[in-house]
Amino acid sequence: MRRLIGTFSVAALLVGAAFAGPVTAKSFPGSITLPGVTSAEGIASGIGSSFFAGDLFKGHIYRGDLRSGSASLFRDAPDGRMALGLKVDVPHNLLFVAGGFTGQGYVYNARTGADVAVLQLANPGLGST
Repeated sequence: MRRLIGTFSVAALLVGAAFAGPVTAKSFPGSITLPGVTSAEGIASGIGSSFFAGDLFKGHIYRGDLRSGSASLFRDAPDGRMALGLKVDVPHNLLFVAGGFTGQGYVYNARTGADVAVLQLANPGLGST
């Protein structure tokens, strides 16, 4: 009899959990404005709810928070840079940015925005060497 009651108790808990409503958490904003961006391109998630996004033709990098919806300029890129795609290496705190038609790749410190490296990966404007 105890086994039967125990089995029904577990079954009742599982059925109750299946029909319980979702836990309500703070929802994410529907959109996030990147101040001053003319051509947003590329996004990469950082630590926690942080993210990085690039301005394709100006090369600027923005950092924001997905939960709060805030974003601000993180790295004011020198003239001539582009920001096509981004990738964060969280363990090493590095942000990799593809430079598009420049043929370059940029590595930034993901905490400070400082240049770590500028790599010439292809001939400018050609897309490959």
